[in-house]
Amino acid sequence: MFHLRTMNKKAFLTIVIISLLVLGLTAPASGATLTDVSGEPVEIGSKITATSNNLVSTFGSGVSSSCENTAVEAEVAENGPEQVTLDQLSATATGCKIKPSGVPVVVKALTFGMIVLAEGEGSSPFKSSEELGGLITCNYGGTAGFTYEAETDVLSIPGSLMGLESGPGCPATKNLHGDFALANESGPVTID
Repeated sequence: MFHLRTMNKKAFLTIVIISLLVLGLTAPASGATLTDVSGEPVEIGSKITATSNNLVSTFGSGVSSSCENTAVEAEVAENGPEQVTLDQLSATATGCKIKPSGVPVVVKALTFGMIVLAEGEGSSPFKSSEELGGLITCNYGGTAGFTYEAETDVLSIPGSLMGLESGPGCPATKNLHGDFALANESGPVTID
């Protein structure tokens, strides 16, 4: 009987210790704030640029295209503590080609709209108009999903499925993925 009580106390203490460890290791949810190289929050109304050299579209047909440079210029509309909101001012994609053939893709229009970030993720409405090989123009739309790690300047699109809005002969879907580095005129901008 004494041994059983000792076991129960040990089991109880083990459960308490594990519970305290789990609760202690769980970080509270946090919002988002953009910080410049000086460590100060980026001011509302400031312009930042998100630049990618690895934005890839994988079409439903299995063919993919990549762009050498994609740049999104945005204005900071809200900067923490709950969330970050960026209003797109302009977006361009250059050096885009179908892989591995190298057939050119001309991005005629690219829109990310309002980008909202909080707690390690975010989203934005997305639209693109792309001329594939000078033959057909495909218009896609959907929602771009973003992820980020705290205290980095990288905003990632791990994979966002876009649907065809118009374009005869175009693949019905495309999956968008790539990484964007955030910066302003002073240097890298981190998401905290």
